[in-house]
Amino acid sequence: MYPLSKRFSNGGEYLPASEPAGSETSIVIRRSRLWAVLRDSRSLWLLVVFAIAIATHAETLQYWFVATDTLPLIETSRVQSPSGVAELFTQPLMAGTDFVDTALFYRPVSSLSYTLEYAVWGLSPTGYHLTNLLLHGTAAVLAAVTIAEITRRPAVGYLGAVLFAIHPLTAGVVPPIARRQDVLLTVFVLGAFLLFIRSRRANSRRLLVGALGAYAAALGTKEPAVALPGMIFMWLVLYRGIDEWRSTLRRAVTGTVPFVAVTVAYALVRLVVLGGVGGYRASAASGPGLAILFVPLKYLRWVFQPTDVVESVLTALPRSVLLVAVLGGAAIGLALVRYARRRGLDTVGLVALVVASVAVEGMLGVHLLAPAMETVLPFDPTESAIAIGYLVDSLFIVGCMAGLLAAIRGCRTLNSSMRTHLVFFASWSVIVPGLLLATGAGIGDPLRIDDQIQTGYLCLVPAMAALSLLGLTAAEAVAAAIRSRTARIDATVALLVLTVSLVLPLVVTSPLIVSNGDWNAAGQLNQQLLTGLKDELDGTAANAPVRLLAQPTTGSADPPHTTSVKRLQSYSFEAWFELQEPPQNRAVELVGHHELRPPYDRLSVEATRENGTVVIRAAPECTSVFMLRPNGR
Repeated sequence: MYPLSKRFSNGGEYLPASEPAGSETSIVIRRSRLWAVLRDSRSLWLLVVFAIAIATHAETLQYWFVATDTLPLIETSRVQSPSGVAELFTQPLMAGTDFVDTALFYRPVSSLSYTLEYAVWGLSPTGYHLTNLLLHGTAAVLAAVTIAEITRRPAVGYLGAVLFAIHPLTAGVVPPIARRQDVLLTVFVLGAFLLFIRSRRANSRRLLVGALGAYAAALGTKEPAVALPGMIFMWLVLYRGIDEWRSTLRRAVTGTVPFVAVTVAYALVRLVVLGGVGGYRASAASGPGLAILFVPLKYLRWVFQPTDVVESVLTALPRSVLLVAVLGGAAIGLALVRYARRRGLDTVGLVALVVASVAVEGMLGVHLLAPAMETVLPFDPTESAIAIGYLVDSLFIVGCMAGLLAAIRGCRTLNSSMRTHLVFFASWSVIVPGLLLATGAGIGDPLRIDDQIQTGYLCLVPAMAALSLLGLTAAEAVAAAIRSRTARIDATVALLVLTVSLVLPLVVTSPLIVSNGDWNAAGQLNQQLLTGLKDELDGTAANAPVRLLAQPTTGSADPPHTTSVKRLQSYSFEAWFELQEPPQNRAVELVGHHELRPPYDRLSVEATRENGTVVIRAAPECTSVFMLRPNGR
């Protein structure tokens, strides 16, 4: 036994006193100590998470104003005095614009963020994009801390937060300034939930008051915040300790009551301000209808397959390979079911395994028969292709999810605590789409994967947390088995393979890796079009109405498409004119549109003063006309 010079807290390794400082043993121990420091450095890992989130969307700092509602939100949020700030809390979102004819929302906290920014940045788009970036980084850090607080495993929090930060769905939320409300919503909900958990564990009223304040801010940001009391109730029920169910339910109800009270107060204010519940007008809301069947699949696609990776891979394979895969897959699926029965897998696990096999076989079969299906579907060729791609990706996700359930039921590595975490994350994940189904609001077109995509931003946190928990647990178990030479193909290996199958497409199509130019292209077109209009309309009456014929709009720049870029509306142009110095109170009517492809360096705005008409030449083959009339529209 060597005399010991020092004992480290990195797993019980020692440095013999007689060992030279530069020896191989001392180097190994120093490396172990360094890894221990890095592993336990919470601030360092949170900084890494924040940096990755910023890097994922750093290119947005070069974008101009994008999204239909960005300029109206900025224009309607400007204030001239402190009393103007108070007015934001007494009026609907984008009050005074045509948007209120489509929907009535009460989101004063979102509006207040634009108020502060306009006071700082004016009409500099870089500042607004910088704010979105910083908020996205903050949401990622809060996701890491919240997941770690729930699971008591920091590594799960860090990995889950990184997957959240780089997720392809964020390309539809972070670049457009108008969708900041979803990022703000997530920041406030995570902050409120984190403070609540800590208030319960520390028995702190001060933290509880902070949680209630953050929840009130979340409600003032966007309506899905009402999901938080449900999350809190589920957490109190699932993490009950040794309490009996009756006392657990009583404790859960009591713990949720303060948040329900805040919800009721918010609802009363909303009723007074909006003159009713608000939401989309009857003519704009899609209503549940058949969407009850599609919304769950739509959310699964948003979270796990928003970029059609599987469809793209299958398209690249020869039909002969697909046919072999169908036949081979059937044989493998049957063999797996028989093997699982012999191993004593319970009924739920067996059913899940059968569903997984049928879903994967269906996915391959649908893609194989796609040409024939396109001829019988009651859609045009483009819609038929979308529907088939929708079905293929949905079957892949359902197959993976059912396979995960079967693997979880048969995996002995997952203890009861981990299963509780998974149940909670699953409950959290379904709350927002459940609210949409219950109200019929914001569902949109079920076949359009990009429609209303921003509402899935909050759902990414629990979904990525669950994948991280499963993946890390399975990877650790497999690595330990390999080291002990006891590795074998079992439920743990299946768990790891299925988790990687869901995570890998998200990583390879992440905005951190794949540059999606749709928003940038839209920003370039908006900049040239709106600034050109401003210049050419100088000298005309500030209240002269405008009629725009064949509005130039952007086409999709490059796949994968996850951004749901939409063209400017009439109130977007009107807000732009109002933001000028001096303001121009122009009523704008849009008639038709013409899709252009980037680059837009050929776009020019030229005025012909004949008969009071301004002609915009967007391309040699496209002409848009502004008709200025002195009275009326």
